Amino acid sequence: MTKRTHWLYALLFLAFFDLHAQHPILPLYAYSLGATAAMLGMILAGYSAANMTGNVLAGSLIDRFGSKVFIVSSLFLAGILLLFQGLVQNPIELFGLRIVTGFVIAFLSPACFALLGKQGKGLEEQGRIMAKNGMMITLASMIAPVIGGMLADGLGFDRTFILFGILLLIGGGMGWVVIHESPATSKGIPHRDTQSTQSLLAIGTNVGLLPAYLTAITTSLGQGILMYEVPYVMAQSGESSTATGLLLTIMGMGSICTLGIGTLNRFSPYNRCFIALVVIGLTFYALSMQWHIPLSVLLFIKGVAHGLLFPAKTTILTAAASPADYGKVFGIHSAVLSSGYVLGPIIAGT
Repeated sequence: MTKRTHWLYALLFLAFFDLHAQHPILPLYAYSLGATAAMLGMILAGYSAANMTGNVLAGSLIDRFGSKVFIVSSLFLAGILLLFQGLVQNPIELFGLRIVTGFVIAFLSPACFALLGKQGKGLEEQGRIMAKNGMMITLASMIAPVIGGMLADGLGFDRTFILFGILLLIGGGMGWVVIHESPATSKGIPHRDTQSTQSLLAIGTNVGLLPAYLTAITTSLGQGILMYEVPYVMAQSGESSTATGLLLTIMGMGSICTLGIGTLNRFSPYNRCFIALVVIGLTFYALSMQWHIPLSVLLFIKGVAHGLLFPAKTTILTAAASPADYGKVFGIHSAVLSSGYVLGPIIAGT
């Protein structure tokens, strides 16, 4: 594993930390600017819709021009947009900037995944790379909301967004210096000729990729529903927001436990996906039956299953496609994930 891969982990951590740190404070920031509940919904939905659109468009462009230009430009542009978000005067301005930010940041994740997917030499090494990638993202999602809330309390919403923008600009500068792309060198992986390319339609209907895409949509739908239901149930029980945040952190801890077991990558990614999906399904069943099992225990088990699932799913994606198509493959994957996170809360609310 090269130093280049470690730098990619650092950039991913920085980017996802910055993004997750915004989540708990964005609604409060919008309300402080005078946004109504309906307007807040438009701000959140607009960001997600723009993000999905960018995910799909990103794939072909990444395959054509490489990952570096999109990683760097995405971080730079998102950083500038966050600086402006710290200076807005009304929710309409925030709404417009969030839509553009959602589109711009959509290029980051597929570009990073496509570049990481070309680093491994064989399924096992690719599995380890994706597992460590998952650990970085999970760690960022665990600690960022807490730190984001603390910064907002200490600095105010506007200065916090400006700080987030500066961090992304720094990340863009780091990416420009440390990322050096080279032709794909993955060996021992049963994918097509590294120079072949396919259309978005062909990749979206590729039988070898469908298990990963179906896994992504089902798990993100479930996660979206869970992100709606858990805070709702906790509020009905009179629990605090801190207690709710702790539960979600416990789920992240479960994921890290499995992601840290490198020997799991020696087993078939399809078998790992199957086992993880069965465990997640049983966990949802236990949640719906309201058995006398602590919610923290069930969420920890669900996190363990997600930690098993993430590197297996991404290994399937890299194994079933040509490295020349990785941008499109991970672009579609990101769009599928985003759609699940959008539809899950809507289904739950309905």
